[in-house]
Amino acid sequence: MVNDKLLENLGRLGFPLMEAVADFDVNETLVEVVKSRDTRLWEGFPVLLANAAQEYSFDFNQVLTSLKNKAEREDLYTLLMLSLALYQHYHLSFLWANEIKRRL
Repeated sequence: MVNDKLLENLGRLGFPLMEAVADFDVNETLVEVVKSRDTRLWEGFPVLLANAAQEYSFDFNQVLTSLKNKAEREDLYTLLMLSLALYQHYHLSFLWANEIKRRL
């Protein structure tokens, strides 16, 4: 079961499953989504990432270093590649996305 705080933070990133609260750490929220291995949340990752990068202080390095094991980091890379492919398919262009493409 996904915890309530995570669901609240997801609402702030455009994936409303619960009512949003005041302040939250966007990077920690993305880390928790990756760690959750919940396909319902992973399906919304491209939306979460786009909103996190556009409206909040998304930090790729912080998210990556917060993931402690290789499997979690591979999940992050997979979710990022899926998100970038989806943005490209729909002709969405973001400066931050180009930076992530170079790093992957």
